[in-house]
Amino acid sequence: MRIASFSIACWCSSQASGQSLVPIPDKTVVLTFDDSVKNHRTFVAPLLQKYGFGATFYVTHAWMEDTEHFMNWEEIQQLEAMGFEIGNHTWSHDLFHTPEAASRLPRDLERIDEALEKVGVPKPITFAWPANRFGPESREVLRKHGILFGRRGMQPEFDYQDLGPGNLYDPKVHDPLLIPTAGDVYPNWTVDHFQRVVDRAKDEKIAVLMFHGVPDVVHPWVTLDPDKFRDFMAYLFEEHFNVIAMRDLQQYVDPSVFPEDPMAKTRYNDVPLDR
Repeated sequence: MRIASFSIACWCSSQASGQSLVPIPDKTVVLTFDDSVKNHRTFVAPLLQKYGFGATFYVTHAWMEDTEHFMNWEEIQQLEAMGFEIGNHTWSHDLFHTPEAASRLPRDLERIDEALEKVGVPKPITFAWPANRFGPESREVLRKHGILFGRRGMQPEFDYQDLGPGNLYDPKVHDPLLIPTAGDVYPNWTVDHFQRVVDRAKDEKIAVLMFHGVPDVVHPWVTLDPDKFRDFMAYLFEEHFNVIAMRDLQQYVDPSVFPEDPMAKTRYNDVPLDR
């Protein structure tokens, strides 16, 4: 299985001091999956494993009482044992764009860390902003907590549910704790649109994709038909994309370097900016 040898090896080896960065290959795509949906374990992960793809699953406790549709901690541990990265999506899935909310964020992060530790999953080093809201105080909390990379949405440059495509991640431009999403996958995505999003990944820029459930019964506005997902993944495989987890960015990007990104001082709460 390529995923275990590639993804885990990159994560471990990049921790060594003095590790040299390598150029970002064209066709580099980061796959991320939010909200601990049960089919991440039963359907998504086996398909990704078949292709040898890396991916990050951003877990939250917010909906875990619904055991029909959402994973428990043991199922999340199984994902990690399959070679995938488990990232922090906060315990509550609250909004953390205000100073008051930032004061609650450390404990929200810690509760995820503690639950994962109980099932033998390492402390996450990457983060996904709940509901894509963000603010400078919470960004500083992430930095102090040891988070290396954080993924925001396509917002505020694009409206929520805008097909985009969104901005590619350019490490020379974007703050590593506020990495933009190139594509927030919605039910009306087609294979042609998926190709338009990912085919732009070149010239040292990376396409970061955000998925939810496949399908997502509880959150139907972000659902994706499993057959479409199969077609999307087959395209990445057949076209020889470099498909990685967020943690694997460490081989290309120094997360201790923070470009002068205006988003680092931005408080985003659902108000789009001019493009």
